[in-house]
Amino acid sequence: MKINQPDKSYRKSNLTDMPNNCWLRSRYYLCYIARASTSFFMLWISIVLMYGVICAHTNEMGRDEFYRFIFFLQHPVVIALNVLALIAALRHSIIWFNLVPKATNTLVSGKKLPALLITSGLWLLTIVVSTALLLLVFGYFK
Repeated sequence: MKINQPDKSYRKSNLTDMPNNCWLRSRYYLCYIARASTSFFMLWISIVLMYGVICAHTNEMGRDEFYRFIFFLQHPVVIALNVLALIAALRHSIIWFNLVPKATNTLVSGKKLPALLITSGLWLLTIVVSTALLLLVFGYFK
C-alpha cells in the first residue's frame, strides 16, 4: 500500500537563503566580527609573553637567550602586530567597561548607580593599577 505524499511541503521553512557575505552588509555584524577578532590579538600577546619567559631562562651552555627575544621584538612586523594588539586591547576594554553597567545591577542605598560612575570607576582603577605596575617594573618601589 502506497501512502500518498505531496511533492511539495506547505509548511514554511525556517531557513532562508543567505549569501556568504551577508555579514558585510550589516553594521551590527561588522561590529560583532571586529569585537570577536580581538581574541586573535590577545592570543598573539600571550604567545609573545610565553616566548619571552622561555628566552629569559639561561640554557645549559650559559648563553642568555633573552637577547634573541629582544631582537625578535625589534622586528618591524612584530612591532606592527604589537601596536595592533594594543589598539585591540584598548578597544576591547572600552567595549567591556561600557557593558558592565548594563550587565550589573549595582544598588547603593536602594538607588541604582549611574552608568558613568561605574565606567569611570573602572577606568580609574585600571589607570591606578597600570601606573603601579609600571612603577614596580621600572624600579621606583625600592
